[in-house]
Amino acid sequence: MKRAVQATFVAGAEDGKHFVDDSTTALSGAAEAAYHKVEIALPALVLIVWVAATVALTYLTKWALAGEESRHPGAGFSFPVFYTLVTTFAALLGCIIILLIQGKAGGLSFAQFKQSWKEIVAVSVLFIIGIWASDASLMYISVTLNQILKATTPFPTMIFAYLVEKKTFVWPMVVAVTLIVVGACMAVPFDSPDATPFGLTMAAIATVAAACCITLKGRLMANSKENGLTPLVLLFYTSTAGMPVLIIWFLCSKEEREGVPEFIERDPQLALLQVLLPAACLAFTVNLLGNTLTKVTSALTVTIVGSAKQITIIVVSAVFIDHTFKNALNWCGAIIFLLSLIAYAVMSFNKKLAPKQMPIVKLKSAVKYTIAAAHAAKGDISSGANSIAKAALGAVAHERTPLKPQEP
Repeated sequence: MKRAVQATFVAGAEDGKHFVDDSTTALSGAAEAAYHKVEIALPALVLIVWVAATVALTYLTKWALAGEESRHPGAGFSFPVFYTLVTTFAALLGCIIILLIQGKAGGLSFAQFKQSWKEIVAVSVLFIIGIWASDASLMYISVTLNQILKATTPFPTMIFAYLVEKKTFVWPMVVAVTLIVVGACMAVPFDSPDATPFGLTMAAIATVAAACCITLKGRLMANSKENGLTPLVLLFYTSTAGMPVLIIWFLCSKEEREGVPEFIERDPQLALLQVLLPAACLAFTVNLLGNTLTKVTSALTVTIVGSAKQITIIVVSAVFIDHTFKNALNWCGAIIFLLSLIAYAVMSFNKKLAPKQMPIVKLKSAVKYTIAAAHAAKGDISSGANSIAKAALGAVAHERTPLKPQEP
């Protein structure tokens, strides 16, 4: 009887152990499955909210700044400088929150700003001009034309990259970018009331400013591992430097300085609750999610979705809202433009088609190496010629590396 009781308890313990092990395995598998679902759902949710906020901000800006006498009447808040000031402050607030979440102020330091303050101020001014000109253009032209002209940004960006960064591009990329511009010009109905000269000029200024800003940002972030100028840190600096410029600009503009208080006093609900507050919230959301998207997804995904978003806005606005394309020339231009934009987006991800960096010869370095080579030749003409040739090549190869004094 005693042995029977012991055997019963032992068997029960073994069954209990198997039950616990099975339960633990099942719970672990369920936890992994749930984590995998969250890992997929969270980036998708962030991506969807970012796209929705970007599209909503575009159409809100068009409605807020459009006058009552325009083709698509809006709120009549025709103060683009103050509107840009509010959205820039919202972007700055989003950067501050992300940097606080990251801890240690995100690597910010006065020495970091002091090292590149001239470039940062230049980027900030171009950033502000680009946003202001784009917002101002929406007061006079449709969303479709605004987006079409902004989509030609790769063309001036390529020119600035060649002139400033000494980059060369393969011919398929050059052809695609050229066709983007050609298609955009063909797609614009210049005889339409929406295609006002001032609005088109503002959109063109926004495009050029954005292209130059992208080039300067690329130079600043080229050594982000060393100087710590990541996209988020650079956006913080440019927004911070841009706030005083916008405030001074607003105070110097008599029309906006007097018009904004009058508009708010006349209709505070429209100005604060329907224009400024939604614009600030959307700008905050766009910048907050835009700077975290590459962490939860990838830069490739963000770029693809950004291009798809822009194409969708152009197609939907042109066909269903603005009815932009009036004749066969406009439709042909729109087709060329969209196909070229898609081809450019695809080629941008091909490493074989990536731009090449041209060597930049520094004259001082070349002379220094040449003199050293001539001395090293010790009167031997053949040896001296070879040394001078090698020295010249060395000066080219070391164009980005600061030269250190060599021992004699």
